Amino acid sequence: MLKERQKEILQIIEKNPDITLSQIANELKLSSVGNIHAHIQKLIKDGYLKKKDNRLFLTNRTEKRFLYIPFYGDISNLCFSDNKLLRKK
Repeated sequence: MLKERQKEILQIIEKNPDITLSQIANELKLSSVGNIHAHIQKLIKDGYLKKKDNRLFLTNRTEKRFLYIPFYGDISNLCFSDNKLLRKK
């Protein structure tokens, strides 16, 4: 799942693919370029961004919205709340 900051970075890169790390940091009002670099590395690793010739490109990957969980046995005492699986008491 993407963090809010990662979503913001993707939106900025989508608007301007030639933007530099320091420009992204300025736009997000951050003083550290290192944090931006760490987020971008994570986005590349997770497949949301692709790097080629020192340029960043968005991929067609979208966030997974569903989690498939195999259940065995009785699940009548389970419920979902705020996208979390809870056990009824």
